[in-house]
Amino acid sequence: MRAPRIRCVASAAILAGLSACQGTEPSYGVANILRVDGAQWMSGRISGKAGTAPVEVTATTSAKSRVYAGEEAVVLTGLVGPQDETGPLATAVAIGIDQEDSYWILPAPERDSANAFLMRFQASLSFSPALDPTLFSIDDQTGAPKVTVNLRAITQGQMGEIRPFDYGLLTQGAPEGDLVVSLTWNAPVDLDIHVVAPLPDGSDNIEVWAKNPSALPPDGQPGAPETAEERAAGGTLDLDSNANCQIDNRDMENVVWTGPAPSGRYIARVDASSLCGLKSATWHMTALLRGQLIQDTWGTITAAEASLPHRAGSGMTAFVFDVQ
Repeated sequence: MRAPRIRCVASAAILAGLSACQGTEPSYGVANILRVDGAQWMSGRISGKAGTAPVEVTATTSAKSRVYAGEEAVVLTGLVGPQDETGPLATAVAIGIDQEDSYWILPAPERDSANAFLMRFQASLSFSPALDPTLFSIDDQTGAPKVTVNLRAITQGQMGEIRPFDYGLLTQGAPEGDLVVSLTWNAPVDLDIHVVAPLPDGSDNIEVWAKNPSALPPDGQPGAPETAEERAAGGTLDLDSNANCQIDNRDMENVVWTGPAPSGRYIARVDASSLCGLKSATWHMTALLRGQLIQDTWGTITAAEASLPHRAGSGMTAFVFDVQ
């Protein structure tokens, strides 16, 4: 992971009463679990003091709902402003997690086009590859760990109350499901899993891969799911890891049927979209059906194979299996 760009915030009012830029070393924040690109690192726990300013984070929106250790450039946007129109304008937002004794301050430099009392911010979050899932609480709905990012509006060096934003935490282990086909590899390369699977109605087959991440027909076509539950249960690719050699350190892709996998024949393949300058990589493909390992295959893929076309039907066959 690249080192974050750390700079002093230009407005002295943002840091007044909190800290000054002088004495803040560039290395501060490099070892943090959570990093905020272009923000000022601050010592102290983000929830360590009660809110004293009449400002608040009024809205937050993220490009993602789930993150994983090592993921970078997760965009989180929001609005900060006074609790009412007679209060002071907010000028920045503090961003941090309770698992660390430091946090980040990011300016909110633009007025919202719909409300002149609100200021807009955009944060680019990065999560350390050393992130330990056991440090975080479990989401009651998903049963998986969640990372709670805390945000506090700032004005004249004082903070408002905390507004939390939760991200589900993806782990390196294969997810649970009725059928899980997993591909892992051992190098910073861009490999792709391909799984040819029967449609739920048995009328045809469909190929799941990065360009077609669902094993269900799109809306309006025969066999398309009618409910959100049916769509969620269908085979789905969870991630296009290391896409275009943008290394994310996950090195794993899974196609998961959370509901009953359709009966029929399945074909699992591995394709080298790019070896990202390397000569070869070792891969490992498995299939678990109702919790039982039914396929387990290793192999090596080379630069010569990476030079072939990358589309539906591409890649080398790892194994074929039937679901009854």
